[in-house]
Amino acid sequence: MRWAVLALVALALSGCETSAEKSAKLEKAALARLPKGPAPSGLSVTKPSRVLKVLSSTILHDSEGTAAVVTLRNDSPSALQAVPLEITLTGASGSTLYSNTGSGLSPSLTSVSYIPAHGTTTWVDDQVQAAETPTAIRAVAGEGIRAAGQPLGQTLLDNRGRPMHAAGHLAVDRWQGEERVQMRLVDVADVRNAP
Repeated sequence: MRWAVLALVALALSGCETSAEKSAKLEKAALARLPKGPAPSGLSVTKPSRVLKVLSSTILHDSEGTAAVVTLRNDSPSALQAVPLEITLTGASGSTLYSNTGSGLSPSLTSVSYIPAHGTTTWVDDQVQAAETPTAIRAVAGEGIRAAGQPLGQTLLDNRGRPMHAAGHLAVDRWQGEERVQMRLVDVADVRNAP
């Protein structure tokens, strides 16, 4: 009987997998499913937008840090979303101190989420990291995606200034050792049509 119990224990132990081993297997399987190819690259606006104009660009600096502020005007009859916006801040010597063209930046630091048709919007990058105080800023807007043709964009346009139901999810934006919560909008609805 004693040998039978020992045999069962040996059999059970040889078939057991530790949590660490199982985790390593799962990680290896997940990594194998990732797409192969070049590493993601940063933002590069190679062709400036024909319908977006940079009205102003400003650098704000105080004891808390530096921010870049850019105001854009959309001259097109369509609302635009996900508009790439490349900024470069330079110092007194003309050398580049900061640019939002590096890979891995949050979309909120490299693009304007929405600009209404014939409207203006102001975009802010409050996470500028520069070794010295920047003295000049250059901003270039790329082509955005026409939002009006999409259901989400059309609903936003049709209900501008009205209360709306919004659905989305919270995401953690991690950048340079800091974490911030942001809302990623998935759907909206007119409150008048709500049950």
